[in-house]
Amino acid sequence: MKRYYGMEKAQPGAYLSLSTWEFTRLEKEAVLPGEKNARYIKVPAAMAMVTGPFAGLAFIIFLPLVGIVGLVAFLGYKLWQGAVAAERRTLRLFAAGRKNDG
Repeated sequence: MKRYYGMEKAQPGAYLSLSTWEFTRLEKEAVLPGEKNARYIKVPAAMAMVTGPFAGLAFIIFLPLVGIVGLVAFLGYKLWQGAVAAERRTLRLFAAGRKNDG
C-alpha cells in the first residue's frame, strides 16, 4: 500500500490515519488533513465499511476499562502517599522521643 502524508494532495477515497486511527473520506481530489508528519494509507471502501464498526466496538470496550484502571491507579497512588506521610510522621516522633530520652 502506498503511504500518504498530511497536507498532501490525494485522490478520492477512504484514508486511514496511522497516528489517530481515524478514517477520512475524500469526495474529490483534495489535501489530506493534518501536519506533514501525519501518515495515511488508502483503504478500499469495502474494507473501511467492515473494519469501521469493529474500531468503534474496540473503543466502547476500551474506554470504560481505561477509566476504571485510571481510578484504581489514582486511589492506589493516594493511599501510597498517605502511607509514606504516616511513616515520616512516625519516624519524626520516634526521633523526637529519643532526643528527649537521652
